[in-house]
Amino acid sequence: MVGKKIVWLLLLLFVGKDFCQGQIFGGSDKLITVKLLNKDEGNTPLLESLNVFVFNTPSQAYEAAQLYDETSEWPKSAKNYAVSQDGVCSLTAPLKGGIMIAGLSMEKAYYGRINGQMELAVSLSGMGRTVRQVDITAKAKLGPRPQPGKRFGNKLKFENDFPVLPQYAQTNARVVLAPVALDCQEGDTFSIPHPWVMDGGQYKTTQRRRMGYDEENDSLIVYRVDETMETRQRASIHVADSLEKLDMDKSYRCDIKYWYEDYNIVYFQDSFNCVPCEARIPLRFLEFKVDSKEINPEDYRKNPQPERHNQPGSLSLTFVVGKAELDSNDSTNFIQLDKLKSELSSILNSEDGTVQQFDILGQSSPDGRYAVNERLGYDRMMFAFNEIASIPGMDRRNMTKESRVADWEQVADSLFADSLKECAEQVRAIIRSTSNKDAQFLRIAKLPCYEKEIKKILPRLRTVYYQYQYEINRAFSPIEVLERWQTDKDFRSGKREFALYEFGYLFDQVKDPKELEILARRAYRVSKNMGNPWPLAAYHLAQCYLKRDTCDTTLLSPFIRFDRIPNFKRYGAQRPDGTRPVEQIINDEAIVSTQIVMMVKMGNFEEGYGLTGLLPKTEESEKLRKFLDCLNGGYEDSEQIRNYVASTSPMNCAVIYSAMNNRMFDEMAMEVLDDTMLFPNQNDPKILYLKAIVSGRSLDFVDEYVLSEDNTYLLECCKQDERYYRMARNDGDFTEDYRKAFDKVWEMYKNGELDAPGF
Repeated sequence: MVGKKIVWLLLLLFVGKDFCQGQIFGGSDKLITVKLLNKDEGNTPLLESLNVFVFNTPSQAYEAAQLYDETSEWPKSAKNYAVSQDGVCSLTAPLKGGIMIAGLSMEKAYYGRINGQMELAVSLSGMGRTVRQVDITAKAKLGPRPQPGKRFGNKLKFENDFPVLPQYAQTNARVVLAPVALDCQEGDTFSIPHPWVMDGGQYKTTQRRRMGYDEENDSLIVYRVDETMETRQRASIHVADSLEKLDMDKSYRCDIKYWYEDYNIVYFQDSFNCVPCEARIPLRFLEFKVDSKEINPEDYRKNPQPERHNQPGSLSLTFVVGKAELDSNDSTNFIQLDKLKSELSSILNSEDGTVQQFDILGQSSPDGRYAVNERLGYDRMMFAFNEIASIPGMDRRNMTKESRVADWEQVADSLFADSLKECAEQVRAIIRSTSNKDAQFLRIAKLPCYEKEIKKILPRLRTVYYQYQYEINRAFSPIEVLERWQTDKDFRSGKREFALYEFGYLFDQVKDPKELEILARRAYRVSKNMGNPWPLAAYHLAQCYLKRDTCDTTLLSPFIRFDRIPNFKRYGAQRPDGTRPVEQIINDEAIVSTQIVMMVKMGNFEEGYGLTGLLPKTEESEKLRKFLDCLNGGYEDSEQIRNYVASTSPMNCAVIYSAMNNRMFDEMAMEVLDDTMLFPNQNDPKILYLKAIVSGRSLDFVDEYVLSEDNTYLLECCKQDERYYRMARNDGDFTEDYRKAFDKVWEMYKNGELDAPGF
């Protein structure tokens, strides 16, 4: 279903591409937009209080302009339109008509020709001195002005009003707006939001018949707005939506392709930028910190189970030459043997410990006669075997024994490993030349390196290897488990794995973040492979990730359910003593709060807010809920949320007031920011940045001189930290004119021109 929607939405973006556009019919008057520019100030919007008068012909406009002065009445025969505060005027006029521009403060008026254009940009200069003709030099693009979206974490909310122009409006037509969201950095399509559709009254009736009286056959019907388009009538479509799950490090824009179509043809199409790359981030400086609760490990302790362990090792025993007796001059012989006996005795003496199998292999070196070495290897193996079998509790039936003579290839490998490559190759050459063991020894013993190098290696081969498996049904103590983690290389490397209850002991004792993350990841993997992920391991792994600003919300999601109450416990079968063990805890407060922390770090305030409903109703959880509601934009509509967050700190008060973006709240924000009792350091970059935003909204006119002499908040802020300059360049709280003017100011500052005489 989703795939089909994407296909037709993509088709919508390009529909009408190969159609011939139909002729646009209508009366002689057209809707025309006039933008007044001040030529003397670099074609910036003209902010004077002016009026535009419409005449049927340019000559009538000229005559009226000649007769006009500041004391005369405005011509009553002409249509009169006021210019808005941003220098824009919308009017209806004949395409071959003329306009006159005048104001009460002007000595003379201006006039100009419409010349068949419906979007005019008029540059005025030398105001108030002569009657002069103005040249209409530019044609603006149809469609609304881009409106910066509001960024709340990983969500961008946007809205705009698309005017349905009378010259294109027809009752038997449809207008379709097909948006596409783009990544500003790469220019790639990020998503395709749903379209908006407005139908004419006649089109609605006919389209229903064309769809077989089943409107669901029209795939666009669900996107139709309530308003109806009628011929030569003004209307507008309110465009409002949000982009979800954005990359926090990227910016996005939204373009809209639109077209007017009747039953047969697309008779007009165009596109416009609805949302620019510059977005407002109203809560950028909000002071907010959410902490997760500590988990109770006792709720998740694992009981020890009978375990089977493999314990490999070797004894490097030194025997008297030619005998199966330990060399009494080498104390390490007895230390190693006593240690092995002690390990085995500890297992055998425990309540539920048994040695399931003990395998022993004795090995002799290859020097001397082979038959003698075979017998010697067997005797030495039996010596070690009998020593182990003498341990009380050892069962000989579970013991296996084997002996062998090391071959000269092992000697060559050891020589090569010791970088004695020439000697190693000489030994290998002899091995290749004969397979007789006694002959090999006799020839190798004559090598020049035998006495000096080979004899050093032979003692390494006179050893006893062992491996045993044991089963023990007792819990290792926390100290024993920690010792194995610290000293046993197999456990440390993961070659041998801990039981889950042993991981629990380690979580309590290991404090190094890197080691704890390794253990938590291993424990989580072990439990997941067993088919039942362990919440305690998932919690510790999530906490380790958070400490290095990494998030993985899939770790804890299996233990969170919206259809269960906070701390919901599922119990197992009844025990003989009448109690019932807890098998699973759903919506553990510690796990839910940790998930909320990760959601906040990812900017996913909406889902974080939803999770607060799974926390116990406490004062702390209610505060958290209000903050997350605010971060998701709830301050705009809720006075309660707004007042609460504003009361939490002076900075939050200033942030919330400035976020409201209206004159009353701007004045309140500036009053708070100017209060030296609340903000003793008035040169704090954050304070200066917020002042720049708030004060910039009240500026009637902005250029580089204003921002470097009269309104220097942003300049002083960026001087302290250039990161704020990069921030301001993409901040929709500043107008495009403001950003362009400040770019010039910053360039002058970097070039050292601000301190130049006469600036």
